[in-house]
Amino acid sequence: MDGVDFRIAEPSPFSRDWFSHKFRAAALRYEIVLSVGEPVEICSAHGPFKPGKFTDLDIARDKLALMLDETGEQSYADRGYVEPQGYFVTPRDVDSNPDERRFLKLVRARHETVNKRVKQFQCLSMPFRHDRTLHADCFHAVLNLTQLSLEDAPLFRIYD
Repeated sequence: MDGVDFRIAEPSPFSRDWFSHKFRAAALRYEIVLSVGEPVEICSAHGPFKPGKFTDLDIARDKLALMLDETGEQSYADRGYVEPQGYFVTPRDVDSNPDERRFLKLVRARHETVNKRVKQFQCLSMPFRHDRTLHADCFHAVLNLTQLSLEDAPLFRIYD
């Protein structure tokens, strides 16, 4: 899983709640969850959230952690998801095992590839200047198109 930010027009009146440290500008944040298996599937998307108010971990605790708690599964994540409940496997958890560390790097690289494919769409790569309530519709439409594109242009394999 990973959080991804998309720029928006600066809301008026100004509020730090919209500030994304990734862009140093106003944005909306979503969580995207991919399957680890082959073929890769987009399993879940959650958002939008105000990036200055909600961290990636806050968003994961809002929905994904509840789903993981029910099933006992874990999710691979980056260093921003360190928490004591053990829902997320982070680089800190695999530092001592080179094979697990390599696998986690591949999982995270594959996720960044999906993020890049999502951001290739003009409606999400440029600052969104329409009503913010429409952004989620655009995001989910792009996510569906990205999922369909994974059938024609699959991601690199992470299993030997």
